[in-house]
Order: sequence, then C-alpha cells, then structure tokens
Amino acid sequence: MEARQKEFDDLSAKQAAEMDAILLEQQITIRFMRDNATHAEEQQIQEEQRKEMKNWFDAQIRHLDSVAESGLKSKALENTIPDAKKTAQNGLKEGKEVTCLQSPHSSDAIALEATDDFVLFSDGLIGAN
Repeated sequence: MEARQKEFDDLSAKQAAEMDAILLEQQITIRFMRDNATHAEEQQIQEEQRKEMKNWFDAQIRHLDSVAESGLKSKALENTIPDAKKTAQNGLKEGKEVTCLQSPHSSDAIALEATDDFVLFSDGLIGAN
C-alpha cells in the first residue's frame, strides 16, 4: 500500500512539475508577445514622426518655391546666416566643438535644421542626410 502511495505521490509531483513548466512557457510567450507589441507601437510612432517631418519639409519646399518664383528673398534667412555664424564662432572661442554643415549651393548658407533624413540649409536648399 505504501509503495502505491509513493508511486502516486511521485506521479503527482511529476505532473505538477510538467504543469509548472507549461505555465512558465505560457508566461514567457505572453511577455514576448507584449514586447513585440510595444516594439511595433514604437515603430509606428517613429514612422508617423518621419511622415510629419517629411510633410514639414515638403511645406518648406513649397514655400521656398513660391518665394523663388515671386523673386523675393526671405529676410529671416538673411538674418539667420550671420547669427548662426556668430554662434559657431563664439562656440569655437569657448573651446566647444561646433559642427557647421555648409550648403553646396551657397558658401554663406549653413544648416538650420537637421533630422536623420534631411538637412535644411539657410539658403533654402534641402539635402538628404
């Protein structure tokens, strides 16, 4: 009788261990699915941000095209060039490292804005990064 009880206890312990392993595997699977969902959400947010930035650059291009067509110069851009150069010079005087991208279109133009994909220069040129 004791042998049967021991056999039953051993079988119960084995089944309990198997159930624990199954539950652990399910928990790992659920965590993995959550991580994948979070990663997918992050990718979607980044893609939306890229689209917004592209739309912003497209709007800037349209604006600059309309300015060029009408033969007008943007005073804001003219004023930005000396300010940016002055900031860069001050940074160099203070021993800071300053990166200043220069437009291939104009030697006086500098980079105003930069993203992973684009650079907007003060002369209106937009380059790929």
